[in-house]
Amino acid sequence: MARLYSASHWCGRQLVGAGCPLDHLDDLPGNPTAARKTLYASPLGGYAESRIFDLGNGSTSYTIALGVGTHRPSGVVISEWSIFLPWDHFVNWEYDPRDVVPKQDHHVYGHLFDTRLLAVLNEGHLLARGYPVRGLLCGMALQSIPEGFASGQTVHLKLSLTSDAGSTLTFRLPLPVYRHRAQKAAPSKRRAPLFEKADLVEHESAPRLP
Repeated sequence: MARLYSASHWCGRQLVGAGCPLDHLDDLPGNPTAARKTLYASPLGGYAESRIFDLGNGSTSYTIALGVGTHRPSGVVISEWSIFLPWDHFVNWEYDPRDVVPKQDHHVYGHLFDTRLLAVLNEGHLLARGYPVRGLLCGMALQSIPEGFASGQTVHLKLSLTSDAGSTLTFRLPLPVYRHRAQKAAPSKRRAPLFEKADLVEHESAPRLP
């Protein structure tokens, strides 16, 4: 039996069963299925959540906090990847995360800005065993989210990764949907013209002509 608190797949499964989510559970030592898994991936937990945001101006931003790894001894190169959405959007995934994540949230997502994830996905950099990469995959679409999807609703995207070894990993990514809410301007209080009341009194007190 694994020692208490030891970094093992067995202990990780106990923590997950107790309600403590772990990133990359399958990458922990002692995973009996590790040798059969060329690629693995999972969304990242914590404050840097994945999300879809309808900006309210006819465009939608996508922020996916993702981790990818391999158990292949020689490592792998991701030769192809694709994302399938629950609606018909054309998404440009070549955005720098800094240009998609709002500036007020940079302190939350900043540690994921300059990682190797985009180089592994887009530039054929080697993904080495034991060194999973974590980062942000960000995109923009010049389309709004269909009206049938409410703000706060969780939808599922499907991510497909294909390695140079010919294996393909496909899994679902849950992402919450948010919509921009325009603030309604407070109604302005009508101000009476200066001396309006005085003019009225003067008019009413004026003598009537015969």
